[in-house]
Amino acid sequence: MNATEDSAPPAPNTLLVQELHDYNHWKQRLLKTLDGYRTWSRQQRIGSDGSERRIAACRATIQSDRLTVAVVADSSRGKTELINALFFSDQGRRLLPSTAGTTTRCPTEIFHDRESGPAAYLRLLPIETRLQPEPLQALRKRPDCWVHWPLDPDAPEQLTEALAQLAQTRRVSREEAQRLGFGHAAPPPLSDGREMLEIPKWRHALFSFPHPLLKQGLTLLDTPGLNSLDTGPGLAFDPLPTAQVVLFVVAVDSGVTPNDLTIWQNQVRGGRRQGVIVALNKVDTLRDTPQQSGDVSTTIETQRQETARILSLPASAVFPVSAQEGLLGRLREDRGLLQRSGLLSLESHLFRQILPARKAIIRDTVSAEISHLLENAIGRVIGNHRDIHSQLAEFEGLNGRSMELVEHLIRSTRREERAYARAIRRFRNDRRAFLQQAGRLQDSLDLQRLEQRIAQAEETMYRSRTTAGLKRSMGRLFDRMRADMQLVVQEFERTHILLRDIYRPFENDPRFPLSPPPAFSIMRFRMELEMLHQEAEQFRNSPFTAMTGKRPLIRRFFQTIVDPARTIFEDAREALESWLGNALEPLITRIRAQRRLIGSKRKELERIGSSRETLESRIRELHRQRQANRQQLQALRRMYRNLNQRLETEAGPGAPCGAAGQEQVIQLHT
Repeated sequence: MNATEDSAPPAPNTLLVQELHDYNHWKQRLLKTLDGYRTWSRQQRIGSDGSERRIAACRATIQSDRLTVAVVADSSRGKTELINALFFSDQGRRLLPSTAGTTTRCPTEIFHDRESGPAAYLRLLPIETRLQPEPLQALRKRPDCWVHWPLDPDAPEQLTEALAQLAQTRRVSREEAQRLGFGHAAPPPLSDGREMLEIPKWRHALFSFPHPLLKQGLTLLDTPGLNSLDTGPGLAFDPLPTAQVVLFVVAVDSGVTPNDLTIWQNQVRGGRRQGVIVALNKVDTLRDTPQQSGDVSTTIETQRQETARILSLPASAVFPVSAQEGLLGRLREDRGLLQRSGLLSLESHLFRQILPARKAIIRDTVSAEISHLLENAIGRVIGNHRDIHSQLAEFEGLNGRSMELVEHLIRSTRREERAYARAIRRFRNDRRAFLQQAGRLQDSLDLQRLEQRIAQAEETMYRSRTTAGLKRSMGRLFDRMRADMQLVVQEFERTHILLRDIYRPFENDPRFPLSPPPAFSIMRFRMELEMLHQEAEQFRNSPFTAMTGKRPLIRRFFQTIVDPARTIFEDAREALESWLGNALEPLITRIRAQRRLIGSKRKELERIGSSRETLESRIRELHRQRQANRQQLQALRRMYRNLNQRLETEAGPGAPCGAAGQEQVIQLHT
């Protein structure tokens, strides 16, 4: 069947293009809400360094956000053909080389560099940079380490020539291969008797291309097969954990091989529980095999169920496809071929996975942070509303009354001032205790001590005379880091309990309609360290450790295990610093405002005692303040609804009760 016999197939990626457009519009709304709140807080002079930092961090998170899909497979699974079919078939040709003999040999990030505009480029990191101490993340910031190829998006032959570099290899001696972290494959002997290994020419590739999907923030991670990685356990593709969705490709004709299972366990699954899809590729080979007996669809379904069983996934996450038929169906506009390929089902499921996964992350981080700022701002305005209403009722009640009543109110306000001063002294004592505990928490997460511990461990490793001694040193280092993290967890729990006790006396005080500090869990960092510990144990006990020289082994251990552990501690420290800096801020702000209010009320009463005109003027001023207060509350309510409207739809009945409760408060007081 061809295009003349049936209507043309749907345009590729129509759903994703629209969803990405809506997603970017949603992010712009978040930015607009952020800017609106920042402007309001500055006008009201309630902004602080802490809130400004939080707003700046949220803006940076939104602006740098990308949607990431990682496509992972061993060699010869049709992975690159599947990428072409799913994302780039609108180019009218294969964008990425996927013919025989062009297996991708280095991890490749495919994206659009906004700063490069409509231009394209390919940047390649030589494999020799593995000998440098800097991790990949640091090398990204060093252009001098990369080979740069400027590309013309409208020159197919130039693109093909440049992208062929992704499949390039080098033949090196076993000694050099081991220095670079390779050495598992059995080398074919050369005529001169030397043993040589074939290794990738490039360590990493960055391919920027102005495709519509990429320009809207989509990033693809194309990973090489196991033989190209060949670096032992724990050395997975660095950007993989950041992907919202992982598409794992296996071949229907071979099923899940031992190599597939190794990649699945070491790179894909890990602690990931969502966002994993399996493509059971090459189903066309079953239809094209003369020896195939019985119903092909039954055979495919059997393979699908077996694949799901081996990978411990629901069968609904495994999609039989033919990337080749899908791409040809797109290029030839052949609906029948495209339908038969199974590509449309995979495409629909994949695109439904990407955006909800990313939105959930934004909702749990940026939106929660902004919502907390708005909730406290709304609480402040509601508190002001109550104070204005109370004062207005008192002052209006003074009209025509004796001066004795005014004197009585003055004495009552002075007593209130004294009682409030005592409460402030108690709060200051509690705050002092909190700051002392916060200091102990910060001391438990001393990065300088961590660096000293790492340096001592490295020195001990280089002095080790045996592999067993080296492995023990690696284990001791991680045991100490785990013990350090456990101490951080304990100190954080003490700090959190103390903070909760500080807020408790104010919870039932109508003058303090405050939200508690945003939820924060140190356990996230502990779990990340525990997962890394599992990789460290695999690294220590793998054959790779025994087969590799001491210096390259230590270097590899630090690059792939110790550096990520250091990052976990640094991220934990940064998160804790932010949490500690903001923990008491809403309460302190409200206490200061309440103190000013009580003092102002006493002074107004004293002036009223000497002049009835002052009373009438004050009543008029309070009416103006009440009207301005209502307008502020309405503006904040609009910001809050703009922020949470779509998120509440996605969250459904299980939306955070704090948001719903705050919305009720907003309704009641407007």
